[in-house]
Amino acid sequence: MVVHDIRRGIAAGIAAGALWGLVFLAPELTPGFKPLQLSAGRYLAYGAVAALLIAPMWRTLRTRLTWRTWRGLAWLAFSGNILY
Repeated sequence: MVVHDIRRGIAAGIAAGALWGLVFLAPELTPGFKPLQLSAGRYLAYGAVAALLIAPMWRTLRTRLTWRTWRGLAWLAFSGNILY
């Protein structure tokens, strides 16, 4: 069980590193796009990946999320994107 968790963690790290590196590679691969278009595409792609990862647990998770939790998540998303 521990070996499976380690492999899963290593795979997640590799995937995160690949996505992070793609942020720097994308402008070179798509010179016709404006920076705003690249940023929008990046956030849409990250959102799609997050939605795919959360989909199997959505029914259980949906019952646990309160209005206060949603408000906190929205604030973290907004402030993280603005400050970053």
